[in-house]
Amino acid sequence: SAVTSTDGSYTIALPQALAGTPLQVVAASIPGFQPISEQATSGVVANVTDGTVTFTPSSGAQTYQIDFGRVRVPEWQSDNIAENAPDTVVFHPHRFRAHSSGSVTFQYLSNNGSPVNSGWSAVLYIDNNCNGLLDTGENAASSLYALSIDTGAQLCVVNKVYIPANVQNDDTYTTVIAAKFNYADDTASGHALSSTLELTDITRALSTGQGVLVLAKTVQNVTATGAAVISNSATPDDVLRYSIEFNNHGTGPVTEVLIADNTPAYSSLEQPVQCPGVLPTGIVNCEVLIPSIASNVAGYNGPVQWQFNGSLTAGAGGTVWFEIRVD
Repeated sequence: SAVTSTDGSYTIALPQALAGTPLQVVAASIPGFQPISEQATSGVVANVTDGTVTFTPSSGAQTYQIDFGRVRVPEWQSDNIAENAPDTVVFHPHRFRAHSSGSVTFQYLSNNGSPVNSGWSAVLYIDNNCNGLLDTGENAASSLYALSIDTGAQLCVVNKVYIPANVQNDDTYTTVIAAKFNYADDTASGHALSSTLELTDITRALSTGQGVLVLAKTVQNVTATGAAVISNSATPDDVLRYSIEFNNHGTGPVTEVLIADNTPAYSSLEQPVQCPGVLPTGIVNCEVLIPSIASNVAGYNGPVQWQFNGSLTAGAGGTVWFEIRVD
């Protein structure tokens, strides 16, 4: 066996005794990566996506060049759970991110109410500005979308679910959504490679008179003076602001609101975490539970929690945020 160097090259020395013996070179599997190409100056490439090349070495000093290509599989995020009152809608935001060029399609694999109720419905929309909402001019996802690695290779999608008026408290509607990505074949190898990823959204109905706490998280690249979106990019030393908007979409109060998050890996707080300057209606006070007072300083990395005491009234809401600096 051999381990590749930082440039991807490797060397395997064969004893003369193996001359004339059919051999296989097998590339080890790598979690999160998919074989996509193979090339050999001498040998048999039967399947460019199986990570295996068969060849027969000759006697004497010979050099054989056998190359394997790997591509990182795309990301389809994330499973969601949302609640709302009857005769309303909820929005489940999702992000598809590819690490190579290709095209993607989105489709429902299953839509099931529990108990069965034909009044539920769901429609997928392309979220052009990645804000997790359905804005004017954003269309249903009904086409094949081309993605180029040179332009970010990312699409945001919103799953809009309607909760029928005749549901009971705790009735649920589960949608399983697939993203099928067809990898580009720029070298005409004929690989026909694709990846299908799935995620699940659960929508729960709450009866009239109950509070419904809805959270929406965005991230803004402060250094680049970018917009606040559900996903973003950064380079080392950039400052990102993560904001979590919380609202009571129900008709009753929400008591003891606790909001929790984490600073991302390879980052640390830019400044101490704070409570909002103005408390929403019904909330009497706010406390940063985590980090502790001693740890709540620039450079901290770990969990973040805010606790709001009181009862968040119907229709009320607010926003908490924290800033991190990328390592």
